[in-house]
Amino acid sequence: MQTELAYNASYDGAFYSPWRSMTLVSARRIRRLMQDVLPFTSVSDLGCGSGAWLSVAIDEFEVSKAYGIEEPWMTSSALDNAAISFQPLD
Repeated sequence: MQTELAYNASYDGAFYSPWRSMTLVSARRIRRLMQDVLPFTSVSDLGCGSGAWLSVAIDEFEVSKAYGIEEPWMTSSALDNAAISFQPLD
């Protein structure tokens, strides 16, 4: 028997807020390492949450395209950066 999971409404700005500063530090460090090894002009993030990693890629590495995929509880209006191309996916 398959059970359908209910989406948790607590995944909102308040959920991501305490993690944002740590997430941004991690994203900056990893992206710098990746950019040195393999330069990129577009980036995708599966399970992007609020899009913090994608936002760093857009703002600090000037990627031309950033794609984010997250569960349907996330909306494009709740992302950290309006330039992220977002697709909800169940």
